[in-house]
Amino acid sequence: MPEAWFSEKFAQARQKVGLPEQVVFQTKIQIAAELIKNAHRQGVPFEAVDFDTLYGRNSWLRDELDKEQIEYYGDVPSNSTVFLERP
Repeated sequence: MPEAWFSEKFAQARQKVGLPEQVVFQTKIQIAAELIKNAHRQGVPFEAVDFDTLYGRNSWLRDELDKEQIEYYGDVPSNSTVFLERP
C-alpha cells in the first residue's frame, strides 16, 4: 500500500475499505525482514535467504538477519565496501 494512504488525508478511504487502524506503513525492506524472521522463528526449514540488490544494499536488513543468525546471500552494487570482519 502506498505510504500516502497512511496520511490523515486518506483516513476516510482507509475506513471505507476496512483497513484496521493498527496497520501501519512498512517499506518493502521492513516487510521482507518481518517475513523472514517470522519464518525462522516458526521453524520453517531453510538454509539461507537470497536476495537482489534492492535488499542486498540495505544494511539495516542485513543487520536484522545477522541478529537472528540467519544466513543470507545478497546481491550488492559493485562499488560496495565489504569487510571480512566487523570493523
